[in-house]
Amino acid sequence: CDDESPDNCRGWGFPFPLVVTCSHMMLIFGCLSIAIHVFKVIEKPEVDKQVYWYKLVPYAILVALDIGLSNVAFVYLEATF
Repeated sequence: CDDESPDNCRGWGFPFPLVVTCSHMMLIFGCLSIAIHVFKVIEKPEVDKQVYWYKLVPYAILVALDIGLSNVAFVYLEATF
């Protein structure tokens, strides 16, 4: 890595990858909410509370952790190609 280059080894120098991930997820959530509630692109899905809390919420947490931790890894790992 060249220490004098403006991009150095850390990409654009933004040290908070989880902020980028969270803002991306919130943008997707907002766009889908507008599509479902305003434009009625699809019908709002009805899910039983037990299915929601025991299946969907744990899966959503694991997916969020996967994406967030993958982005954190990019800060510390260097691409080999």
